[in-house]
Amino acid sequence: MTKEQLLTQEYLEKYTLRKITIDSCKIRIPFEEVKLIKTDLDDKWYYMSSESGEIDESEFKNRAYWYNVDGISTKYAVEHQTIEGGLQKKYLVVLISSKMLKELYFYGITYNTIQYLLEGINAQLIVELELYQLLTAECVDIDFKIDHIMEMHEFEGLIELSKYLAIPKAQLKAGYQIFMGKGNKGISFGTRKTQTPKTNPFFKHYHKGLELKERSWLFADKYLDNQVYDKRCRTEFTIKDREHLKSLFGSPQSDLRYLVSIEQSKLFKALSDCLAAHLYIPARDFLPSEKIFKNPADQIIANLIEVAITSKFSEQHIIEICIHKMDGKDRKHQQRLRIRGIIRELVYSSKGTQNKLNKNKAAYELYKWLAYDEKDDYTQINNLRQSLIFYNTITI
Repeated sequence: MTKEQLLTQEYLEKYTLRKITIDSCKIRIPFEEVKLIKTDLDDKWYYMSSESGEIDESEFKNRAYWYNVDGISTKYAVEHQTIEGGLQKKYLVVLISSKMLKELYFYGITYNTIQYLLEGINAQLIVELELYQLLTAECVDIDFKIDHIMEMHEFEGLIELSKYLAIPKAQLKAGYQIFMGKGNKGISFGTRKTQTPKTNPFFKHYHKGLELKERSWLFADKYLDNQVYDKRCRTEFTIKDREHLKSLFGSPQSDLRYLVSIEQSKLFKALSDCLAAHLYIPARDFLPSEKIFKNPADQIIANLIEVAITSKFSEQHIIEICIHKMDGKDRKHQQRLRIRGIIRELVYSSKGTQNKLNKNKAAYELYKWLAYDEKDDYTQINNLRQSLIFYNTITI
């Protein structure tokens, strides 16, 4: 696809809405392979020893060189790692974002925009990278995004419904936080600095159109002047490091080439898992009534679960208690689904819940689509086909 094609309204609507792509991440490249233009960048170093590949955010933030022009913000730093045998290895670490794509911002970082990302990095005249270095760079702190079109009252309904569906959490910063500033309206769950990304992943909903108008207006005025984004809302979720990636996708790979080749079906499953860690999302509409289970065994389980819910146990905690000491992977999986179904029928069979869902219908439909609905098969197959072609034909 040419840049001109990508910037037509038809392509923007078709390929930048309801598609999951990378918004930002940190990339790590062996320092000896990098051509420095800003020669004093080597002074901006910090020490890292984590086996997971996770970067110490405070160290990176304090030591990095900050490039900020026309609303495009990029951070560069040099990382010293201790490797096998006590030796040290140096890496260039760069915080990249889809704003480096300029007019192609809404597409995010994909196999179609990699070349434009490379041009954006090299245009900053800090370092000069080759395509193979960008593609083979290890990635951490990866923010994935998906955009939706919503009226303001529908988005406010999404915030209200998210509060209602939130699973009670006892841990600090494990629950939700609401932000309602002039140019920053939304709700977030978890924290990006979490040490337990599998059980407490970070995600947020926010009004992207409002954010661009009030906070990122310098970037928007320069690069998005002819694009329509006033009703664009965004959901973001974070994958922390290579261990978190492996737990979600089953692959030890964490390079950028691999990440832009992950098919949409797997990305939606990762997002669904993230939502399930924080929210009780009903899979379907329930009739408002006191739930009575026909199966006596289910009713006994339901009675115990009601006590656990009243005691502020999370869904995940309840499930793990129920399947504890159970043998067999398949059996555990079947019972996990069974218990989850009972929990959700209990939680969402009340009249009050049904009224809440009906009041925020657009938000509820969005949540059902994100968490449960099958996505367009053609889109998945087409994206998978193009991803594999891209992944297998790039020679390193």
